[in-house]
Amino acid sequence: MLLSNDGGGTDIVEDLRAQLNREMVLVRVDAISTAAGHITMGLAERQLGRWAEAERELRRALDIYERDNDLENVAYSWFLIASVRSLAGNFDASLEALRTAIRFDRRAENSFGLASSWQAMGDVYQRANRLEDSRVAWRRAIEIYRAIGLNERAENLEKEL
Repeated sequence: MLLSNDGGGTDIVEDLRAQLNREMVLVRVDAISTAAGHITMGLAERQLGRWAEAERELRRALDIYERDNDLENVAYSWFLIASVRSLAGNFDASLEALRTAIRFDRRAENSFGLASSWQAMGDVYQRANRLEDSRVAWRRAIEIYRAIGLNERAENLEKEL
């Protein structure tokens, strides 16, 4: 279900927040479940356009993943933070978050995460009207997609060029 920021979605988010808070009490000893709860709330807040709240929830998950040295989920958290910043129109901060995601994906040897972050970086550059930078980032994503056998993704992205 997509949430709207026309006021109706706010009740859904508040209900979700209350439910997550009740359930997170039960799984406090399970850091991964707690982090997943923060990711869920962050995505709900993002859907409503509540950028600061979304990033706050995503950073709570990030803190858990960093504490556990879970490099892949650290990268994913930065990827999500980048999406929030981009949607808020803060392109430079979004690109900074994507560069951080890429650093962690490299350490985790997560090729799919690398390709996805490079693709997202191209998208952000495009939104910022930095078209040559966008093409460079998308070409890098295409190279990685091809290297890991995701030729269809590479071909779809090539159409954007």
